[in-house]
Amino acid sequence: PHLIGGSALALLIVFRTNSSYGRFWEGRSLIGDIIAQSQDAGRMTVTSFMSASTLARRNRIVHYLIAFPFAVRNVMRRESNMEEMRDLWDDVKFHDLLAMGNVPNALLMACGTELAQAVQEKELTEYTQGRIDSMLSLLMKLRAGAEKLSHTPVPFVFAIEGSRIVILFMLTLPF
Repeated sequence: PHLIGGSALALLIVFRTNSSYGRFWEGRSLIGDIIAQSQDAGRMTVTSFMSASTLARRNRIVHYLIAFPFAVRNVMRRESNMEEMRDLWDDVKFHDLLAMGNVPNALLMACGTELAQAVQEKELTEYTQGRIDSMLSLLMKLRAGAEKLSHTPVPFVFAIEGSRIVILFMLTLPF
């Protein structure tokens, strides 16, 4: 009986390990894409706002983009500590962002608002705004994928039943 049970248990463990690694790799890929896309949007922002009069706006947008991966990480980990982003803004702006609830969404909305204002004030062309805005849309999709992954529980069979079966198998081994 242990030969058959051991074989079935080995298959269960392999399937569980493969599923766990798949979730890990998907999360790692999403975070890597978020970081790369944030850097690319930041690079495009820096090269689009070159004049001295647009320096303050450029810095605000870049600060939002710097904070975005950290905010996504905290949401995925279900952590509310955003202290590592405090140095990017004054206390009022920092607390306003925290009050929004979903900080990653608030950061992307603030970027979009800054870009729209830049177009209205003729600091940025609509074409460039559209390109940066499409990057923000991709960041939003990546964030949604990361949150979906982190909020989807591991199936109960993998989480509990596998451990119970291993313990039962080990206790019944003839030593």
